Amino acid sequence: MHETVDRSLDTRSQDYFTTHVGSSLWVTFNRPESLNALTSDMYEGIRQACRRAESDPTVTSLVFGGVDGSRRSFAAGSDITAVADILDWETYRDYEDGISEIISAIQNLSIPTVAAIAGPCVGAGATLALACDLRVVADSVKLGYPMARTTGGTLPPATYVLLASQVGIPRALDMLLSSRLIRAQEIVAAGLAAEVVPEVELDEATKKLTERISTSAPLSLKASKTEIRRLRERLAEGAVDDVRQSVFESADYREGLTAFLEHRPPVWTGR
Repeated sequence: MHETVDRSLDTRSQDYFTTHVGSSLWVTFNRPESLNALTSDMYEGIRQACRRAESDPTVTSLVFGGVDGSRRSFAAGSDITAVADILDWETYRDYEDGISEIISAIQNLSIPTVAAIAGPCVGAGATLALACDLRVVADSVKLGYPMARTTGGTLPPATYVLLASQVGIPRALDMLLSSRLIRAQEIVAAGLAAEVVPEVELDEATKKLTERISTSAPLSLKASKTEIRRLRERLAEGAVDDVRQSVFESADYREGLTAFLEHRPPVWTGR
């Protein structure tokens, strides 16, 4: 990502950096060797960026994307090495609830949010992208939730609601039950993005979109976001979290994590 300004407000950590591009605030994930698997530091960076974007009247949009490079990726889920160290349900629930709070913060921002997506965008990365208001997709994108073939895990109820509301229940079930990753043209067909751009043009296309946002009526944009948020909250009413603990405490889930870290196929037992 490029053409940054106002460097006194920019931040950088080992795993991500935050820059101003015109009137937009860009959060760039910077773990290409891990396909930008999201660490606790990166989640905290997202949280801080949301607070900063909400409190700064000069920021007109918030953008998430991955660093340029030969293995460009949006975000390949959460960092499994950290998740595998969590052995008790309460700690795991708190960890995932913290992520859900960050996703809610993105959805509830009063300014538009944009995901600039290239390469793998899976698991928590897919949730982050779906939580954004707009998506710009490169021709290399692969989006989905393959946990039924990888870790054997599950998702928070709000994430199932988010996925189904964005792509429709039939496609959501197809993605979840087959572990299929959808590609650029299907993402457009599902209405998640307006067009596909070559990966080398992703940043420029995103910049043009944010410039269009910056010249739009801010109160009109805020009103639209408010009404859509109210609709989303009605859709999520009554969601019950009654299955995650049983999956977390299963032998299959522990086998899935171990196999993932050992780079081998898991052996499922249904227990």
